[in-house]
Amino acid sequence: FRRLAWSDISRVDVRTTSEGPFLPDVFWGIHAGGDTPPILFPHGATGEPELLQALQRKLPGFDNEALVGAMRSTADRSFLLWNRQGVPAESRSAEAERGPAE
Repeated sequence: FRRLAWSDISRVDVRTTSEGPFLPDVFWGIHAGGDTPPILFPHGATGEPELLQALQRKLPGFDNEALVGAMRSTADRSFLLWNRQGVPAESRSAEAERGPAE
């Protein structure tokens, strides 16, 4: 079990591979700066639907169209779903008040 404050999230992406359908081929990355995601988990993991709803609700500009594209992908790709760059300061302040991501 790992925790990351919403205000620490810098990027959310989905990486896809060509290894499916018999092996996991879609992976979420929730980044807090740097190239290595501190939270990485496969599509279908326990709690994924609830986390997706929270990401969509708490991260302004979350790109649902990119998520749909990722779910359709059968290639080795990375899809950026959200990036802190360009988020207005007032939105970042509101995010910080919402508490930690679990």
